[in-house]
Amino acid sequence: MKFIKKFGGLFLLILIIGLIIFLIKCLVDKTKESILIKNKIEITPTEIVEKDLVELIRVVDGDTIIIKINGDKKSIRLIGIDTPETNECFGKESAEKIKELIGNKKIKLEADNSQDDKDKYDRLLRYVYLDDGILVNKKLIEEGMAEEFTYKTAYKFQTEFKEVEKIAKERKVGMWANNVCKKF
Repeated sequence: MKFIKKFGGLFLLILIIGLIIFLIKCLVDKTKESILIKNKIEITPTEIVEKDLVELIRVVDGDTIIIKINGDKKSIRLIGIDTPETNECFGKESAEKIKELIGNKKIKLEADNSQDDKDKYDRLLRYVYLDDGILVNKKLIEEGMAEEFTYKTAYKFQTEFKEVEKIAKERKVGMWANNVCKKF
């Protein structure tokens, strides 16, 4: 009984302080979530029409895919993003994520008039949309699987992609999580 009388008040004080810290953390997390929702960037895709959809053949890495269009295989480099090569830190995860996103779904490709049609490796430069309108390029940045990348000139979604990357870094998702890779 003496123990409870002697240390009971201290225990109660520690319990109350712990509860206050927990409630403050919950409030801060809720505020961050509200800011993320408020700043959520929506990109309205161009109209998805069945005839415009193409089939994924394989994923080369997180920012390059091979598709079949009109019976021909074409290499596609996603505009506005860069991912590690598959042999680099987080490269396999980025490649797996794009496979997971696209899977067996048909995709729509969109060129950007501000960019060249092809890169120096003869890959078509495109935005990639899922049939439900999700922009894969943006989704990869949003989930910390890619970083924003501007090659020569600003592109259509550059501002949005940079903002999404900033949010991903703040949330410490994907490659931005607690120094997953030394490069980042």
